[in-house]
Amino acid sequence: MKLFAEDVKLYAEISTDVDVADLPVSHALSCIAEWADMWQLQISVTKCCAIHLNPKYVYSPVKQLAFNGTHLPTHQSVRDLGIW
Repeated sequence: MKLFAEDVKLYAEISTDVDVADLPVSHALSCIAEWADMWQLQISVTKCCAIHLNPKYVYSPVKQLAFNGTHLPTHQSVRDLGIW
């Protein structure tokens, strides 16, 4: 996890099919949601997304990531601090 101002980035290495079935990012998202709820912070879920850097798993049946019940879209690229 990396934090910068109000941004949070989560990373997870997916190198086997077992990793695909049980994404550690899903657990981390749940923990962040719990923490935000405890501190009464609102997360702008519409600004959240997932990006896959390994083409092997982009189109595999990865369970879709969700934050507080809202599914996160998957993008091929994202703009971060003005850089694509």
